[in-house]
Amino acid sequence: MATGLARDSAVPLYAQLEEIFRAQIAGGQWAPGDRIPSENELNRI
Repeated sequence: MATGLARDSAVPLYAQLEEIFRAQIAGGQWAPGDRIPSENELNRI
C-alpha cells in the first residue's frame, strides 16, 4: 500500500488517492458506512 502521495509522479493525485482508499478498504481499515477522510485529513497523507 502507498504511504503517501507522490506529487511528482506521472500518476494523477486522484488515482493515487483511489489506490490508497482501495487498499484501506481491502485491508479492513474501513468498515461499511465509514466516512472517508476529510479534506484536512487528506492533506496529511
